[in-house]
Amino acid sequence: MLLDGKALAARLRADLQTRVTVWNKGHAPPKLCVLRVGENPASEVYVRNKAKAAIEAGLATFDHKLPVDTDEATLLARAEVVAEDGDDPHGQGGGRGLLFLEPSRDRRAAIARYVKERLALHLS
Repeated sequence: MLLDGKALAARLRADLQTRVTVWNKGHAPPKLCVLRVGENPASEVYVRNKAKAAIEAGLATFDHKLPVDTDEATLLARAEVVAEDGDDPHGQGGGRGLLFLEPSRDRRAAIARYVKERLALHLS
């Protein structure tokens, strides 16, 4: 059996786009919120590709870049704002994902505790 990954991915994206379109008729659009700490060229590409796919599926996207020296309190405060409203200027909710990229080791435990039950998390 041969599996055509590109065709399967296209079908999955089309299905997601249809579902999001139906959802958007009665709800605020789902959102992909990215919270990045520091600069990493590989992460730039990763986030750009995720944002492109999200937009194609009908999701709103927000990308927050914080300096590498951002302290834990500032990072968690920013995460709280994003988690509460997805940074929607109108305060409308909607589904959201949150990616933390490039946190230093000392931030990992605090971030993991905070997001354990509330947010989707990806640590690179």
